[in-house]
Amino acid sequence: MNAESYAVHALDDAPLAEGLDDMAAAKAAASYWADQDGGRRVVIVRQRDGRILDPDGVPETLGVFDIADLLDVHAETVRRWCRAGDLPAARVGREYRVSSHELARYWAAQGGGELWPGLVDVPRPVDRRLDDLARKIRALPDDRRAALADALTQG
Repeated sequence: MNAESYAVHALDDAPLAEGLDDMAAAKAAASYWADQDGGRRVVIVRQRDGRILDPDGVPETLGVFDIADLLDVHAETVRRWCRAGDLPAARVGREYRVSSHELARYWAAQGGGELWPGLVDVPRPVDRRLDDLARKIRALPDDRRAALADALTQG
């Protein structure tokens, strides 16, 4: 039996802890390092394949075969969901990549329950993009912000 091994890295990819035997140890190490230096951003890396997991052990994105294995469905079923727009996905080359947050929302909406407890309440990526846009607009000089507001209201 091949046991999983995990590492904790800072977002700049500097390894902080390696060779952790289980996810519980990886989460504890991630929590410790996140509390250092005023809230350092860390990720958990599965050493077998280099997959980046968030501090809760959830992959950031999943491919069609990852999703098919996780949900015990055929890969073509996952592709069909993506093509139809039922499961929000990004097209990367010839394959689809799906945010774990979107997959969790989709699966819960289909009555499949929670894939990862608590993940469904995470803001959608589009919400984050709107927040980023609002922040950029607030950073504009007053005259440019007023011109943008005029252009938007005159339609």
